[in-house]
Amino acid sequence: MALKFTPAATLSEEQWLEHLQKLCRELQSALDQAADQRLHLQELKQLADSLCSEAEVKTHTRRRRQKTSR
Repeated sequence: MALKFTPAATLSEEQWLEHLQKLCRELQSALDQAADQRLHLQELKQLADSLCSEAEVKTHTRRRRQKTSR
């Protein structure tokens, strides 16, 4: 998001309010996107934790099988 500076002296009060409203909408949109990304990252972390746990269980199971077959 690029910062755009418009001198306040050139804006009427109505234009200034419209500009502020636009900035607020853009900020809210950015916050919503950040929240969505956070949720996505949490889901990915849970999936990664689950896969790691499964991998550990499989590794331990293989080691037990190898020890008992010797």
